Amino acid sequence: MSAHCKSEFAFDRHSNNCMMRMLLLGSFGATLERKFKISTLRLLFSWAVLLPVALGYETFQARIPNGDRIPHHCGHLRMWAGLGHVIPSGGGELNPFGKDFKKANFTWTRQLCQMDSDGDGLANGAEMGDPDCVWSAGQVNPVKSNLSHPGICEPIESSHCQHLNKHFTQDVLSCQIRKDCQAMKEKDVAKLEIRMPGVSLHAQETTYLCMLVELPVNGTFHVVASAPILVSALVHHMILWGCYYPVDENVTEKIEEPYACGMTPSPHCQQPLVTWTYGLEADCHAQDAGLRIGQYGAVLAALQVHYHNPNLLSGQTDTSGIAIYYTPHLRQFDASTFMVGQQYLHIPPRSKNVRYNHTCPGICTAEMFKKPVYITRAANHMHYLGVAQTITVIRNGRKVFDLTKDDKFDYDRPVFYHFDPPIKVMPSDEIVTECVYNSQRNTSTYFGAGTYDEMCYGFLTYYPRQEFEPTLCVAWKSVQRCIRKLETFNGMYGDCNWKQFVKHLPQNVSKVLANDTCGQFQQEGVCNWKCSLMSRDLLSHVCLQGDMGEFLIDFAKMTPYVKVLTTCAKHTARNSASFIVCTGLHIRLTLCLYLMYFSVFF
Repeated sequence: MSAHCKSEFAFDRHSNNCMMRMLLLGSFGATLERKFKISTLRLLFSWAVLLPVALGYETFQARIPNGDRIPHHCGHLRMWAGLGHVIPSGGGELNPFGKDFKKANFTWTRQLCQMDSDGDGLANGAEMGDPDCVWSAGQVNPVKSNLSHPGICEPIESSHCQHLNKHFTQDVLSCQIRKDCQAMKEKDVAKLEIRMPGVSLHAQETTYLCMLVELPVNGTFHVVASAPILVSALVHHMILWGCYYPVDENVTEKIEEPYACGMTPSPHCQQPLVTWTYGLEADCHAQDAGLRIGQYGAVLAALQVHYHNPNLLSGQTDTSGIAIYYTPHLRQFDASTFMVGQQYLHIPPRSKNVRYNHTCPGICTAEMFKKPVYITRAANHMHYLGVAQTITVIRNGRKVFDLTKDDKFDYDRPVFYHFDPPIKVMPSDEIVTECVYNSQRNTSTYFGAGTYDEMCYGFLTYYPRQEFEPTLCVAWKSVQRCIRKLETFNGMYGDCNWKQFVKHLPQNVSKVLANDTCGQFQQEGVCNWKCSLMSRDLLSHVCLQGDMGEFLIDFAKMTPYVKVLTTCAKHTARNSASFIVCTGLHIRLTLCLYLMYFSVFF
């Protein structure tokens, strides 16, 4: 692989024009993959003409039971989206089940259900959760815990199945992941395995477990490489977070004791050190940079593992984790990782080309990067509805470089873009992330932690490390996290002092909902003038306007209460107007009573 262009794809070793080629091509993965498959282009074109709706498309998933939930034979985490094809992502040659499905006119019939397409002794219906052959398109998918692929004979290592699986290539059937790179073999490099201690997994679709661990403190080291340690097939992704606790604050989590967590382990563990997602092999850092740990770096880390259990399997345990390779021979630069992306997603049912974007603004990068930084690696992250994603650097309104460009995103086969030489990003540059989604689901899909939720993130590794918190430049709609969190903005978002507002919001809402104000509305549905005035006053606060208002209401979990206040404020607007006249102008009591009487009865 060329030293000037390291990525998932190989370039001409003798080319000196790698960077120019990347700029001209614009798309690393998709364009080069087409180059490598040029000899089969006519065949693929013929399939496009003769079979315009490929079996890998989600339209066909809806025509068979559990069509979007059939697992890859390597484990229940990875799904085989193109169920009728020999390639998991779909397209190209049909597998035995795909051929039978085509003969059935792409319809789930009783005959197709009872067939054993792959010849492993199990009927198609039994493998796909419809053993009685009663399901039909449009019905709710049957919930089964023993789903398997109807087009792959299993066990694949048996001589019987090896013959029947001859249409599949070895790299598709193999479940082995390469776990080494050159940095692991360097002199004085030590290995530390950080693993879950045989945790028991609940029979639920999504589980996040975290565990605090101690890092070596007998010196200062650079982490130069990492590799996954995969035991359970339910592992969705893993992140090793660097933890930095204030000197005067005790660590509340117990060392090496797993606990349930969310999308981050704790407020003090916000620095991604190592990231792994399905399909990623061993990862090496640039030769002149490493992640600092030890005496003058992170001494504590949190291993976070996301388990995806769509079939609700019970009795599962796991000892998976991450191996880090570290050296006492410090490299020239300290590396670090930060995230960009959009945290508000709403993908309507049966929709196409749904686009969301986020711009990490120049006012934030100017604070995050006090000097130019150099991107050495970039990766996109969406889930199964994601079809395309790009991350672009913009300088003075003009595009500088595409850090990523997945024209055909495949969650099960992620592309990690490596840059040598690295990509220079200047303070005040903008970093734009765009995610595109298609959905054939019957319900809306939102941003969330579960695999069947969606995400729009990018992971960027760079050097030299900059001291900024948090290590995320993301947004909820238009509300920028960097502006809310970076110290230079002092908790101000425009005219909104959001920290103070959120601090006092529960108390202010409680006052409005007290018995002598809006309590009567909650109990009897009757609004009085005092409830209306206080509701309108609170809802008119500058922090509750626009996207910021939506975000803070959701952040403070006040949505049900705010709905009450909004209803009452609108319901008794006339009463409140008369009250303002009476109290504000101090006019005579008789006129006040008249105005209130008039507003109530007319």
